Amino acid sequence: MNYIEEVQFMLFLIKENKTMTWPSLKAKEDFEYQNRLFAEAHGLQNRIRIEPEQLARQRLRMAKIRARRQRRQKSKKE
Repeated sequence: MNYIEEVQFMLFLIKENKTMTWPSLKAKEDFEYQNRLFAEAHGLQNRIRIEPEQLARQRLRMAKIRARRQRRQKSKKE
């Protein structure tokens, strides 16, 4: 949850209950659910960011393996 959403949610809680306690168990569960969704989305974003780097490393590794195989085949033929 970004800062603006968090402030909006807190304002919603203030309107519901002036004492700043949870207006109900449902409101608390909704807040925790939003936090879980945000954490999950953030985790997915991190995985998406890491994936291209892993792909690049894998491609480089495969290119090195192919080059080694080609060198071996050339040396066997000669």
